[in-house]
Amino acid sequence: MVLAPKSILAQFQQELWNRFAIPLVRLDSEGIARIKSQLPANKNPFEYYDKTIISIDTLKNNAKFRHYLEKSRWDVVVIDECHTVANDKSERGDLAQFIAKKCESLVLTSATPHNGRKENFANLINMIEPTAIPKSGEYDKSHVEPYYVRRFKNDIADEKVRANFQERKVLREPVNLTDLETDFLKYQQELKFKAIAATKEGKSKDDFLFSIGIFKAFMSSPKAAHESIQRRIKKLEVNTKRNSYDENIEILTELKSKLEKIIDSGSDSKYKKLKKTLLDLGWSAKKHDDRFVIFTERIDTLNFLKDNLRRDFGIQEDDSKKDIPKIIQTFHGGLSDTEQQAIIDDFGKQDSSVKILLCSDAGSQGVNLHFFCNRMFNYDIPWSLITLEQRNGRIDRYGQKKTPYIHYLIAESDIEGLKTDLHIVERLTQKEEVVYKTLGDAGSVMKLYDAAKEEQLVEQAMFRQDEQYLEDGSNAVTGFDFSTLFESQDDTTPATITDDPFEQQTSVYVNDAAFYKDLFEQLTSANQLANNEVAFTDGYVEILNGKDLNQILYDLPSEAKPRQGALYKLSLDKDLVQRSIEDARKKKGEWAEFQVLYELHPVVKYYMTKLEASVDKDVALVAKSKVFPSQTVWFVFHGQVSNNLGQPVIADFLVVGLKWDGSILRRTFALNKFIAEFKLSEKLHTEDISQTDLDHLKDILPDAIEWAGHHMQEEQQRLEGKMETKMAAYKDKMEKWRAAAIEQLDSRRSQVLIEAAIVEVSGSNIDQLGIQWALGDLTSGVGLINFNNVGASLAGIGVAAAAGAAGAGAAANSLLGAALALGDVREKNGQTSFYGALIQALDRNTKANLLSVPSVLTLDNEEAHIVVGQNVPFITGSTTLTSGGTSSPYQTVERKDVGLTLKVIPHIGEGGTIRLEVEQEVSAVVPASSAVSTTDITTTKRLIKTAILAEDQQTIVLGGLIQDDNTNSEQAVPGLSKIPVLGRLFRSDNKTNEKRNLLVFLHPTIVRDGKSVNSLTQKRYGQVRSLQFLLDPDGNMTRLPEQIDRIYGDSTTSTLTNSALGSKDPTPVALDPSVNTSSLNNGNRSSASTARTTALTPAPVVVVRPLVDMTVQPAATSSVPVTSTSRDGNTVIQT
Repeated sequence: MVLAPKSILAQFQQELWNRFAIPLVRLDSEGIARIKSQLPANKNPFEYYDKTIISIDTLKNNAKFRHYLEKSRWDVVVIDECHTVANDKSERGDLAQFIAKKCESLVLTSATPHNGRKENFANLINMIEPTAIPKSGEYDKSHVEPYYVRRFKNDIADEKVRANFQERKVLREPVNLTDLETDFLKYQQELKFKAIAATKEGKSKDDFLFSIGIFKAFMSSPKAAHESIQRRIKKLEVNTKRNSYDENIEILTELKSKLEKIIDSGSDSKYKKLKKTLLDLGWSAKKHDDRFVIFTERIDTLNFLKDNLRRDFGIQEDDSKKDIPKIIQTFHGGLSDTEQQAIIDDFGKQDSSVKILLCSDAGSQGVNLHFFCNRMFNYDIPWSLITLEQRNGRIDRYGQKKTPYIHYLIAESDIEGLKTDLHIVERLTQKEEVVYKTLGDAGSVMKLYDAAKEEQLVEQAMFRQDEQYLEDGSNAVTGFDFSTLFESQDDTTPATITDDPFEQQTSVYVNDAAFYKDLFEQLTSANQLANNEVAFTDGYVEILNGKDLNQILYDLPSEAKPRQGALYKLSLDKDLVQRSIEDARKKKGEWAEFQVLYELHPVVKYYMTKLEASVDKDVALVAKSKVFPSQTVWFVFHGQVSNNLGQPVIADFLVVGLKWDGSILRRTFALNKFIAEFKLSEKLHTEDISQTDLDHLKDILPDAIEWAGHHMQEEQQRLEGKMETKMAAYKDKMEKWRAAAIEQLDSRRSQVLIEAAIVEVSGSNIDQLGIQWALGDLTSGVGLINFNNVGASLAGIGVAAAAGAAGAGAAANSLLGAALALGDVREKNGQTSFYGALIQALDRNTKANLLSVPSVLTLDNEEAHIVVGQNVPFITGSTTLTSGGTSSPYQTVERKDVGLTLKVIPHIGEGGTIRLEVEQEVSAVVPASSAVSTTDITTTKRLIKTAILAEDQQTIVLGGLIQDDNTNSEQAVPGLSKIPVLGRLFRSDNKTNEKRNLLVFLHPTIVRDGKSVNSLTQKRYGQVRSLQFLLDPDGNMTRLPEQIDRIYGDSTTSTLTNSALGSKDPTPVALDPSVNTSSLNNGNRSSASTARTTALTPAPVVVVRPLVDMTVQPAATSSVPVTSTSRDGNTVIQT
């Protein structure tokens, strides 16, 4: 089974068939649909098709396939682009770990087998050999070297092989920005530098990231930037005024306006440069013009290029008509797997109509675009060396016949700041060229081994305005330098030098051609083969795909299988096969006409099976010839020793020589020596043999078998000796691991106290003022000035009042706390007169502070989990069953934790650095209520899931939200509302300002011994006690501390005094462990209150209401080694 990216399934399948005649069944979306129509629902496709190729994403997303995998085993599994399965915590990684245990041999391939995480590379090695990496997780080159082959293009010594690579040429195409583009980028730079200044003052970095995002989109194309801003504007509410750039309508509108001027005026300088370069190269969309691959990371840019190139070069194409050949084709990740494969296959054919392939970065990995294309444009430059190297490798790869040309479109400017940003991006192209010529591995430059992290590094360089960022060796954040596993940066696996790399087969034939000729002649003479079924011609054999053969080979790829009645063409000439592979690239939809003729080709295996079936069971063939000494008999055996799984561990041919009387003439020796000694590979003449001689051979056969059995026993003993030596090495390794494990049990494991702080400060300010008037007869009509933006509507009140007493009560209740109402309702002669004025005024200020400090203590490398909150029921379904007139309603309810959740796994590294895998969630039911309804429940949720590095006792911010909402609403009578002073009587204003700041902090502390645990326990308990004395006379707590470290009691640089707290009473109490806790119950002060002081050291946890009620669950008890002695004196360690 082969696991590969979906875009290269067909490419991989075709290569294995063309070069090795291995028929893989492609299980893409069409292949799976075909299986569903051909096989019963409960049939395992991996039993029906024993050689398959499938995307690992297809496997992980299909639960039914997982069931099939559990019931299957493979001889060989190949995982291409194996770096995508290195993380065993991901779905891909978990699946790969499972499959690795279901096969005899595993092959992992990748140009970048590591992502900078030591444990992830170890996962790959452990898939191949589970005992390779010590359980401690610490390993070096000696542990992994036996399991990998690492080579670069520069390592190729064979000139014939090197000829399949061409030295590439890089062409930098300078782009002079237009005035309109310069004006836009000046504005972008202003936004950027304002954001940088604000960030340095402690404000959010969001504005900087927005300005950089606009710059990146614009450097792809003005159209991409315009579409990005347009989508953002549509998401914002009309009349909403925000503070951040990406939520500021004025800024977004200004950016959009400048972009529209560029687009409408055709001032896109980069597109003009691309068009001019194509024209200079003589491209005019004609049949024999060169092909080009153009890469860009934005789909909007792809569509822009497609539309404009078609327009400017007079190409009339309709994308809705998929069956009509295209001159300009697009390739991106949004296409289905079959569409992607069809485009790649078509572009690789000589007769393809596609002359320009527009690719997103979805086409930068694995696909072959070089067969008839040697020119590529990087229309935009990815901010990652890894991605850039992958792009360039699409045409600069093995099998390229021409010099590959890489074009970069480089924008130039002298504007301060912009010039630096452009140089920062251009440095990537220069560095990639250095890597190409020297190092060979782009990931080794930044040592981040992740394209997204490399993009973040470029953003940081723009923030610092640092053009030398690629020369700084301190970029790595993963703590693992992959190059340390090698003696040097370009250290590679040495080649095995041999004149004949193939194992020599034992045969009585001079060459394979003679064997296959005799094979088919023998089958024909035995009536196993029709006369016209096989024909030998110069250098190859033609085999008719008859009805029987067509049915037997049902699982061959449809592209490789001739129609019934057509011919298979097999050849021993590898040059002929190679030419056939190249010829197949000339025409769309064709595979190689010739395949290699050898014993693993499915057709050959079919005829070998027929040969074996032509010989009866329990029958040995006998040949009599004068080349052997007179009165001698030579028995040829095949000996095999299998393990308990039935797998052969020894399998070989051997010969035993006996005299005619049955005595031993020559003990067992190898078949190849027997053939060489008697020259059996030459032309032989055999003689007739009598039945008497055959009967005599039967009589002495047991003696020959006995001698052969002795030989196999000796071979088995020899193998056992080798295996015992290997087992001794394994046992020694296991013993070392066991000793290390016992040593760890005997030594105290470090623990980590993780304290999280969720700090939320929110406030709202509402200012409302409005006046409404009404006068008239409720039965005939009322004139009024009516507003509804500050509360109750006067019209609604009048209608309610007219409804009677109940309505009047409702009308009155609607005004409570928000209005002054003056008026009268009178009824006379059946008429109800009404007059009144409603003055609504509200000034409301709301402030709320929340500080939650959950903490948990856990062992190194062990997960800790704490939940504080409610287990809330949510209705997942309901129904009513009616039977016999009786209704039986019921509901299904699912309970979920709502409150505060903290999950964390600490990993203590060298020097006290801690890597933390953190998941922090704060959720609540809206509206909060003690009696929660299970119908239409809404919850708020704040979740942070990340992995960070922190030092011991370092406070680090995980993330958060800073939000400021302003809403202004005005309703007025036109004209009258503008009158000075009196205009106030004809207007209603509503101003609302809401702010919410939420930040989440983390503070890890390493605890290495029991003394530290006791000290920490007493310290935290003292802090809890101190909270009792931080209440004001009303029972409220004081404001948040000025420094976040004081939350954890770690501030030693300053004391927290009464004045610092902003309150005069009560006075804080010293953390004296000698104070009797009973004297503090119920807030009563005893003699212990004499321990007052004006300072508190260490500083207490200062919390304001509401304080989250927290119940800490006890940590799981750690394993303790127990030693017991058995009767024989052996020590047994139990855990």
